[in-house]
Amino acid sequence: QRTSNVCSFVQRGALEALKTNQEFFLKINSHYDLRREILYEGLKNIEGLFVHPPNGAFYAFPRLPNKNISSVDFCKNILNDYGLVLIPGKPFGDNQSFRISCATSKEKIIDGLSRLKKAVQNYYF
Repeated sequence: QRTSNVCSFVQRGALEALKTNQEFFLKINSHYDLRREILYEGLKNIEGLFVHPPNGAFYAFPRLPNKNISSVDFCKNILNDYGLVLIPGKPFGDNQSFRISCATSKEKIIDGLSRLKKAVQNYYF
């Protein structure tokens, strides 16, 4: 399968949701914006990682320090060694990057950033 699309009944549900009170969306968006900022600032402060600010997504796509470890191996290692789930960048066309989500609590984001920092220091420096 190369593409997937949202089925018609979900599209109709989305249209109805857009007709609801926008206050809910403003509130939930502010929560995700704060989490996105926490993730981005944390990633910027990890030596060796390079990251663009995520715009409109609930994940970031940082670049690894060098090519010593592929994104697939990095994600396998960090899962086994630090219990942190990351998505390799290889399926997205960049085997030196990975995806990390901010669609969780602030506490889990901070904990994940701490684990990520330890892993990057251990694997690369």
